Amino acid sequence: MNLIANENFPLETTLLLRNVGYDVLAIVADFSGISDEEVMELAIETKRLILTFDRDYGDLIFRKNMNQKRESFTHVLKKCRHLVNYLK
Repeated sequence: MNLIANENFPLETTLLLRNVGYDVLAIVADFSGISDEEVMELAIETKRLILTFDRDYGDLIFRKNMNQKRESFTHVLKKCRHLVNYLK
């Protein structure tokens, strides 16, 4: 599973995920200062899920009409089940 850790996602957790085999881009280290829109575009272009504590991404999806480019919610939940269990 390919992921993007947003700037507010702990770098320690990002490194832990990398150590167990996840492909994670860290915005704070690799793309510091880019906007939420740019994070979303990067996620779409690289087919990555965004790890974030920001609640405004849902609004961004609909405001920028990005909902047509995303995977189905059910499919994403299935892909994330292992990740969520690991982080608990």
